[in-house]
Amino acid sequence: MIVLAACGAPPATIAEAPREPDVRAVLPEGASLVAVARPRELFDASPSARVIRGVVPDAQLESLRVHHGIDLRTLEHAAYASYETGEAAGDVIVLQGPFRSEVAVAEIAHRMVPRESSVQAPYPRAGGVMRGTRIDAVAIGAHTLVIVIGPPALTARVLRTLEGASPPAIAGPVAQAFAARTEPLVAMRPIPLGLPIDTPVGMLLAEEESLVVAAAPTLADAVRVRIDLSGHFPEGAEANFRRLVASIAQSTMGMALGLRSAVPSLQVSATDTSIVLSADLDADEVARGLGLLFRAEIADALGDPSASDATN
Repeated sequence: MIVLAACGAPPATIAEAPREPDVRAVLPEGASLVAVARPRELFDASPSARVIRGVVPDAQLESLRVHHGIDLRTLEHAAYASYETGEAAGDVIVLQGPFRSEVAVAEIAHRMVPRESSVQAPYPRAGGVMRGTRIDAVAIGAHTLVIVIGPPALTARVLRTLEGASPPAIAGPVAQAFAARTEPLVAMRPIPLGLPIDTPVGMLLAEEESLVVAAAPTLADAVRVRIDLSGHFPEGAEANFRRLVASIAQSTMGMALGLRSAVPSLQVSATDTSIVLSADLDADEVARGLGLLFRAEIADALGDPSASDATN
């Protein structure tokens, strides 16, 4: 605690910033999708950097840095979780890196219309509406920011998890799945995909229980993607999955994402309870495909940080 004493006045206190939390430990239980990443590592490698920039161009990254003080290219850690059902449905994003989280909260609060709340203790926090979406921004450490897209009830769950009053999403078997992967981007759906069984994919995954996707830059122009499926799979699943990947690669979306280039490197291994697929994808083709699919949507979600939502 830092104590400032003024002559003739009682001492004033300023709380020290909390120790930087583990971004994975902030996400509440019950998520349908969980992802963790090391963004700086992804940007430091040319193949993965090109893929990210295909979706979020440098001009937009720089605008976010200038107006929010957060450079996504330098973040040490990031985490994401999605909650599909219940009164606390929404999304949680955790960012950690060389930025001042309380400054980011203030900048975000400035662009909220209306701003519903502003709290300074124990964590600087602002809640309100940005571009028609209800969000909370919370500084849970000097260099750790949480963005909650959803109702205040979801933010309350995040804070209870942070303080150890509720269990995190990454615990037990989910934690074991993440611990088994060292790639700089790992995502997991810990519940079944629940695909319709009247399709070839749905038949193959009728008894699938969880899915882990990991990605890492490998060669100069490639990103290696690994998919781990857990559940119960029929006899001959390995050959069926090979045919499925080849078919998807020839589809319109598969060609847009450059999956045809991945087929020669495809490896599939299968047991009664697991399927593992891995392949090298051409970074430039994936960047172009993801850009076509998601760049406009992400640009709309991020908006123009230089413009305030306030009407004068």
